[in-house]
Amino acid sequence: MWMIYLLYEKYPDVYCLSEKGVHCFKDTHSVKLIDRWCLRYGSSYEGRKAACQKVCGIHQKIPILLSEKTKDILFPLSDIRKDECIWLNYRAIISVKTKKDSVCILFEDGKTITLHKDIRGIKRQQTICKMFLNSLMKWWNYVISHNFYKQDSWFY
Repeated sequence: MWMIYLLYEKYPDVYCLSEKGVHCFKDTHSVKLIDRWCLRYGSSYEGRKAACQKVCGIHQKIPILLSEKTKDILFPLSDIRKDECIWLNYRAIISVKTKKDSVCILFEDGKTITLHKDIRGIKRQQTICKMFLNSLMKWWNYVISHNFYKQDSWFY
């Protein structure tokens, strides 16, 4: 799967900006699309949502981890029930800067996008994603350091 930079919901379709360009997914919702991607990695949207809620103690605008391996985390910039919800991929963002009454986001391949959003909301979401990833890394380090990942252990 290619790296996703941004999802933009424009009812009834979802547009995806990725390293391969812009793709349109017809007659779907961003949550359904994200759920399909989560299922590729052995989980579901609801499972990923519940994990992030528990670890981070949040109840709105929940980031969704697509894959532990790639560390792709999509986070919404508004209520996901809105017709024009935007999701950003935490891993793909290099920088976020204020530009007049909007923000300019630089992605890892040099692509930029300007959004009429508050930079504080984006920075808050980035902080939550970082906190969530750090907690997952601590857990994996614990599993590895206690040899729970050996073939002769209960983990298999």
